[in-house]
Amino acid sequence: MKELLKTIIYSRYFIVAAAIIVGLLSAYFWYQDNPIEETSEIIIKEQTGVDVDLTPKTPEQGTQKKSSYLPINHFHMRVH
Repeated sequence: MKELLKTIIYSRYFIVAAAIIVGLLSAYFWYQDNPIEETSEIIIKEQTGVDVDLTPKTPEQGTQKKSSYLPINHFHMRVH
């Protein structure tokens, strides 16, 4: 059971689904194009290769790179 739970949590689908949910909820409760939502978009792109915008009705704020929201410059989450 413990191995199954570990496999589910570290699966790419779970990570992408969690990023989508967190990103959409942060846009709903905070404001659109906030750092949490932008970080969710980065995680989705890193895991799937698809560049998404969870709040497409709003233009991206400024010309600031999305990765500048993160506390580290190179965010890479590897799933095995």
